Amino acid sequence: MKQIYLIVVVLVASVLYSNAGATDIDIVNRDGVNEGLNSTRPVAPVAGNSATTLGQQYRNVFEAAAKYWERKLVSDVPIRVDVQLDPLDCQPTFGTLGSAGPINGFIDFPNAPREETIYVVAQANSLAGVDLDPGNSDINATFNNNIGTSGCLTGLSWWLGINSPAPSGTISFYDTILHEIGHGLGFLSLVSQDGVRLANLNDTYMLNLFDVNQNLPWSRMSDRQRAFSSVNSQGLVWSGPNVAQGAGVFTGGRNNSMLRMYSPNPFQPGSSVSHWDTVVSPDELMEPFATQTSDSCATILALKDMGWRTRNECVNGVVPIAPIFLLLDE
Repeated sequence: MKQIYLIVVVLVASVLYSNAGATDIDIVNRDGVNEGLNSTRPVAPVAGNSATTLGQQYRNVFEAAAKYWERKLVSDVPIRVDVQLDPLDCQPTFGTLGSAGPINGFIDFPNAPREETIYVVAQANSLAGVDLDPGNSDINATFNNNIGTSGCLTGLSWWLGINSPAPSGTISFYDTILHEIGHGLGFLSLVSQDGVRLANLNDTYMLNLFDVNQNLPWSRMSDRQRAFSSVNSQGLVWSGPNVAQGAGVFTGGRNNSMLRMYSPNPFQPGSSVSHWDTVVSPDELMEPFATQTSDSCATILALKDMGWRTRNECVNGVVPIAPIFLLLDE
């Protein structure tokens, strides 16, 4: 077994799995005294969130988002997510809401489906049936605590309601967390802008990427070919069989039975390749920009293509989650 350290930050959503065990996603509060999740500032309760302090409202939203993912994935090993609210890059009309990614990854661990292939730590733990790195968490996520202040998405604010559409002028904190945890679970590219693979190894995400113009999967491309594919708008697709099986529910963003990936030219650091194309319809949770409606249908199927055990998948229809507004990644 070998550990692969991931220096990765993700930048700028049925068929039931039977005999599935319970999944436990633990939110680890990394904020300091009276900041972020520990803020004691009094607030009024909002839809689905009855807490009366800002910190407790934040914590309630995180726990609700964790429970959402617990219902989607199967893992006998708890998944630990470090979270904090800190300032992130922001401008009056454009800003970073959150950033997240896996803390590390592993190859050649017990029960690894493929040799010499990187699995992010949460998935590797699930497949191995044991915590391969018990001293550390699996995902790190940071969310912008400056939203709505002078110079940072001025006029907007976080909406801390749960399973409730964000009112005009607000951004759903719940949906932003769902999106970022999705990246931490492995829905992200580990390949550089220049097409170079992390540690010169394949990973479970890139094994499902295919370029229809080059007629090649990413695993069989040179670095230069992958770099070209990452800016091949409309040509980069997800080739995994589970997404292909469920693709019939999508009316936009399909290339035959394969869904398109976000691959604009020029390359958008942190957003390119690590998201579904913005033209996918119905809208998906893991698009680079938020939409008024979004679902995790294709994302769950993609995680299944990557080797996750999943449940509550979408094959014959979609079930919307709460709307997303203006979601941007760092």
